[in-house]
Amino acid sequence: MEQTHKLSATTEDSFEIRESRKKFMFFGVGSLAVSFFLLYLTGALLSFTTLVGTILLCVGLLMIYKGIYAKKMASIDSAGVWTSKQGLVSWEKIESYSFEGISNSTVFCIRCSTPLDVIIIDLSMSDVNSNAIPLAIEKYSTNKAINHPGE
Repeated sequence: MEQTHKLSATTEDSFEIRESRKKFMFFGVGSLAVSFFLLYLTGALLSFTTLVGTILLCVGLLMIYKGIYAKKMASIDSAGVWTSKQGLVSWEKIESYSFEGISNSTVFCIRCSTPLDVIIIDLSMSDVNSNAIPLAIEKYSTNKAINHPGE
């Protein structure tokens, strides 16, 4: 498995799966609003309400940070599938892929040859439509037929 991956110069060179900025910002701003409300209404310096408000303030700031600096979870291009955990997995090593629903969340599973077995990408905090991923795989894996059990 190669650890390096050339970054695409344009979005037409690859299909990227990124974390959703909108979802993180929505949760972050909501958490900040609730925390400011709780901290404003609390008269005492040390109370349970102050503790909850401070925790929500920290969570809100973390969510806004993740919304501003959304990371790339995966990229699909002509070389294969690149993930932040496994690096580049070439098309020759990929046997099949599927989408599985786990408790209101869609998970993208890539089944590979023996050294990697299964790569799992959680799409719950991503804006990517699961219908676009099979089209990207079909477009970029032109020399190799990748099985999709759902078809």
